[in-house]
Amino acid sequence: MNPLSDLFPPLIDQETLGIPQGPIKTDMLAYPKDKKWLLICQNNMKQKSASLGPKEFIEKLKEPKIKSTTIAHLASSLNGEPKVWVQAFSTDGGLAILISLLNHRVDKEKYEHAT
Repeated sequence: MNPLSDLFPPLIDQETLGIPQGPIKTDMLAYPKDKKWLLICQNNMKQKSASLGPKEFIEKLKEPKIKSTTIAHLASSLNGEPKVWVQAFSTDGGLAILISLLNHRVDKEKYEHAT
């Protein structure tokens, strides 16, 4: 049993959003062993350091006062978390809440500029 061959394919799927074939996937499969291990270790550290899951972000978005750091952290998570995380955020209603929140802020800015 080779741990690298067990751990790297799921990482590739995660990073390529499950796309079955393509140049990125082909390039990643050709990486040398040390680079593959580095990516596995970085991914493990990222997963351990993730402080908020999708449901926690949704709860924070429902709070009356939302910190700008929360929005920045959410943007980073939506960009950097695995596809499964983003899907859970959307499925649990986070995307709808986020769009509503952003629409409210845009309307508020338009009103402030008009007066």
